[in-house]
Amino acid sequence: MRDFGRRARTGTTVRGAAACALLALALALLLPATALAAPAPSADPAPRLVYFPETGHYLAYGFLDYWLEHGQVALFGYPISEELTDPQSGLTVQYFERAVFEYHPDNPPEWRVEPRRLGALATASRQSEPPFQPVNAQSDDNCTYYPPTSHRLCFGFRAFWQQNGGLAIFGYPISEEFQEGGYTVQYFERARFEYHPDNPPAWQVELGLLGDQAAQQSGIATAPLAQSSGVPAYNLDLWSRCGVSQLAVMPGPSFAATGHILTRFVLQNTSPDTCFLYGYPGMLMLDAQGNPLPTQVHRSGAGSVFAILSVPPGLVFLPSGAQASFDVGYNHIPTGSQSCPTSAQLEITPPDDFDQLVVNAQLMACGGDLYVSPVVLGDQGVDAGG
Repeated sequence: MRDFGRRARTGTTVRGAAACALLALALALLLPATALAAPAPSADPAPRLVYFPETGHYLAYGFLDYWLEHGQVALFGYPISEELTDPQSGLTVQYFERAVFEYHPDNPPEWRVEPRRLGALATASRQSEPPFQPVNAQSDDNCTYYPPTSHRLCFGFRAFWQQNGGLAIFGYPISEEFQEGGYTVQYFERARFEYHPDNPPAWQVELGLLGDQAAQQSGIATAPLAQSSGVPAYNLDLWSRCGVSQLAVMPGPSFAATGHILTRFVLQNTSPDTCFLYGYPGMLMLDAQGNPLPTQVHRSGAGSVFAILSVPPGLVFLPSGAQASFDVGYNHIPTGSQSCPTSAQLEITPPDDFDQLVVNAQLMACGGDLYVSPVVLGDQGVDAGG
């Protein structure tokens, strides 16, 4: 299977208009305030409850935060049910086209919302089939072998897995790649990847509609509800970009190779409201007196030793307290008579902002050249998927 793009196309099923009135907004189905409490309101608070006319369902509080933060429509699809109590587990759950969210109140805060293991459940009776049989292999440049499940993850599916949340979102691979329904597919603990070669390159990997499948098998009510007055329809304009007043910056770890350094920086949303980032930060090296040093910022690492930085930018939602990060690469051994200015601080401009954050950072960047990745979700930089 050849290498291909990273983002999933929505490919959603648009359902009909509401057939009945929403009864008191079905507030009893929303998570209780003690479970997924909303942050304190601000002068212009982000919405905590939104309506999706595409499917006629609502999304709120912790499930909304998780959906926004970890991939939105492209990974999970639209909601196809309201929140409800699962009769078997007793957990609060909500169904989406490509996933089922579960609320685990006894987990640590960062793990209280988890996608259900839909891939494992959908294939529980297929373990005798050849694609699900364990293999004995080694990792190489094209494939990573995962001993916990004894399966490989290769090429474009590996890139998509790494760049869209990795183990936390999809789980380990539980099959090899194989042909199913006319497509190359691979199952994971929480998802099914599908390769659609006729799509544009950026949309050639899609997640299967396992949430739809699970809802049908369980007899979940998916009929659309009417939109209640005062509840906004989902639109990106409901949220603002994260600005300097909402962010704190922290230096992360550095990684060294022969003549090269890769340094990570972490941005945290310190405001009470969800905001989003998209694109590349601006940067300027400063000396100990705060004077600017020669700085040339290169977006991505294309054409350099920092090819790992060459990932497409994506929309990164940050609920209150959540983190994003970016990586900066530079050479610290001069070529010929090249100078290597050393910074005492780094001035960072968030994407599409005009104000700056300043962080202490000693970067000895020969030629003043800094290679930067786009901002990505979490504090692990562009290698977050593992």
